[in-house]
Amino acid sequence: MVNKNNNLLLSIIIISTNEGKDLKPCLESILSSSDNSYPFDVYVVDNNCSDGTSSIVLKDFPNVNLIINDSKYGFAQNNNQVIRMTNSKYILLLNPDTIVDIKKIGEMIDFFDKNPDIALCGPKLLNPDGSLQYNCRRFPTLAAVLMRWASIDKYFPNNTVLKKYMMKDLDHNKISNVDWLLGAFLLIKREIFSKVGYFDEKFSPLYYEDVDLCYRVKKAGYRVVYYPKVEVIHFYHRESAQGIFNKMTFAHMKNVARFFLKHGYRLSNKVNKIK
Repeated sequence: MVNKNNNLLLSIIIISTNEGKDLKPCLESILSSSDNSYPFDVYVVDNNCSDGTSSIVLKDFPNVNLIINDSKYGFAQNNNQVIRMTNSKYILLLNPDTIVDIKKIGEMIDFFDKNPDIALCGPKLLNPDGSLQYNCRRFPTLAAVLMRWASIDKYFPNNTVLKKYMMKDLDHNKISNVDWLLGAFLLIKREIFSKVGYFDEKFSPLYYEDVDLCYRVKKAGYRVVYYPKVEVIHFYHRESAQGIFNKMTFAHMKNVARFFLKHGYRLSNKVNKIK
């Protein structure tokens, strides 16, 4: 079920890959906070789920657009397919394990409208206990990537390489230009896709699609902005219990290699610098 409306300001895209238990509170938070000031629609992609995601949407949220995949796709392909279906001015990519206030998203849209050089914007992400999640980053170095894989930050939280990479030196209460933002919440100006292209579907199934898009956006001369005046709860847990070498780790490693090769790996371990 897809309803196109040429007058919409915002389209919200939520991908569920067996995340039905998170989906209901997420949708409730969006729809219960709406006051019609910012016309929007919501798309949920059932990514070949086996947990009843489609049933939840059909039963409890009949006005939400539901797309059911007959195969499991990656982050980039799932979002690209929906972005191409919509025609709103802004796109919000949202994880199902989030709690948001739609009126606050309207505040971000107002900020966008006053700053036409911004292409992507992200909020302050908070853990359920109110503590900060570091959702903005500098572009990666090989050293930072290897240290993250080894969970060095768990044992050496003041490690200077990771502090710089994760922008822990940033004032997280201040609006700031950043290199990239995590894909859990990305507010994107639609027109940017016609200028830099869509998400690169070769980053599959997950990881570094957000880094790659932000890199291309900045290379094209646009800003990526961290906007902490808006706060979003994100029920995120870093997966470490399965050990260092699990299936998703190998996917991450493959996409890191693709990112460096695509954008110009140098002996300095950095991608080509963007001014």
